Amino acid sequence: MKMNISSLLTFLIILFLSCNNNDSDPCEGLVLDVIQQTLIIEIIDANGNNLIENGTYAALTIFTERNGFQTIPVVFDKAQLPSVSEELKNVVVVPIFDGNTISHTVNIHLNQDEIDVLTMDIRAESMGCSGTFYEILEIGYNEEKIDFQDIGNNYYKITVVK
Repeated sequence: MKMNISSLLTFLIILFLSCNNNDSDPCEGLVLDVIQQTLIIEIIDANGNNLIENGTYAALTIFTERNGFQTIPVVFDKAQLPSVSEELKNVVVVPIFDGNTISHTVNIHLNQDEIDVLTMDIRAESMGCSGTFYEILEIGYNEEKIDFQDIGNNYYKITVVK
């Protein structure tokens, strides 16, 4: 009987010590699929024509800039990304993330002479092993508030008329 009690005590001590370790990462050892929230910007004219699709803006030269870091490409087609879905073709794609600010600004370089300014006010909604999810409070485009749509699967969309 002594052997069983000592084994039980040893097991309980190991269990207690392992449960008390606050230094461990709860996501450690998990295979994670980090989920990204994305804003899709469709740029059209007054007649509803997509200005990237019709060549008014050259898709391959459009890039974004945030805090001095440039991202290119931000417009995708079947040649660059064969599995690109229809809703992601001929639009500007901007990831939504905080970077420890409440509001952030993204400059969208449409060509050498035209730079649009996107602002997003967001709030952290939840944090977990798959990433931080944000609630979009407000989006501005060239200093005007613009409505956005939640189109599902962590994608949001705005339409800009030029």
